[in-house]
Amino acid sequence: MRYVLIRHGESKQNVGAAEGMIDATIPLTNDGFNQALKLSQYIRDHRKILKITNGTALFFSPYLRAIQTKNEILLKNDCITDSFEEICLTEIQCGDFTGYTMKQYRKINPIEYEKYKFFKNNKSRWHPSFLLYTLSRKK
Repeated sequence: MRYVLIRHGESKQNVGAAEGMIDATIPLTNDGFNQALKLSQYIRDHRKILKITNGTALFFSPYLRAIQTKNEILLKNDCITDSFEEICLTEIQCGDFTGYTMKQYRKINPIEYEKYKFFKNNKSRWHPSFLLYTLSRKK
């Protein structure tokens, strides 16, 4: 099995334009879309070097910016035959809590609070936004 880790394109948060947005809903910037498109082209052009073969799967986080990057990657890469949303590829959710006590946040956003509690209780840490994997095939 081979893994290729990829980060999403530039997001509005990366340029300081995401004030008041919940982390999971922050989109790519126009430059981020261009970066994702270039990444898609790079993957297609370097399939042999990256050892990405037909049957490769793409795992992505449920964050909007990751989904948008995934969509761009899939545009030019028909060798990636499956894609799966994976909650374990999310980042730490602490940005969503800024300015609130935990009691206030639980009231404001109970679903995200429960996710936070789950990951905290399971000692989860930061994960990459993507995971591409290719199963090795014996000839």
